[in-house]
Order: sequence, then structure tokens, then C-alpha cells
Amino acid sequence: MKLVSGKTTLWLAMTFLSVAVALGQGGATGGNAAGAAILQRACSGCHGADAIANHHFETADGYRDIVTTMIDAGAPVTPQELPVLVDYLFTTYGKKPAAGAAPPSKK
Repeated sequence: MKLVSGKTTLWLAMTFLSVAVALGQGGATGGNAAGAAILQRACSGCHGADAIANHHFETADGYRDIVTTMIDAGAPVTPQELPVLVDYLFTTYGKKPAAGAAPPSKK
């Protein structure tokens, strides 16, 4: 009797890997833990860790645009969760200014 199919096993492995990468890179504690949990719940069902970790925007607006597009496509993120997820993504994966550099302007 086969309890779990190969696709299910692969999905579970990718989900756990995504969470491990998100938690490991972000040091998800406090406020970041909520963002990591939203990412895992709302994003990892369709996206692997590499799809998320490959985006490095200079401002949070880049992440907000992508998350909004994903919400429009059906990602289960509430309006209250949106800023938490965007903050987590930017804090964890966003480009950091070089030491002594001025922060990018918000246009």
C-alpha cells in the first residue's frame, strides 16, 4: 500500500526546504516570524525557495508589486498580511546599500 505519491513527497520536501531557507536567511524571530509564516503558507505551494530568493529589489515597492500581482492571481494573502509579508521579503532578500551610501530615493 502506497501512502504518499512521489509528487506529494516532492511538494512536501520543497515546502520544508522553502521554510528552512526563509527562516535560515532571515533569522525569523519576532516580526519576521509572522512574515516567514505568511510566505510559507501563501507562496511555497506554488514557488520553491529559489524563485523567492532570486529577487533582490532596492526598495520594498518591488516586493509589494510582486505580492500584489500574486494576490490578483489567487495567492491567499489578506490586506493585513500584505505589509508584513512585504517587510519580511525586503528585510530578508532586499538589496542592502553599500556602507556609507545614501539610501535610494523613493519616487
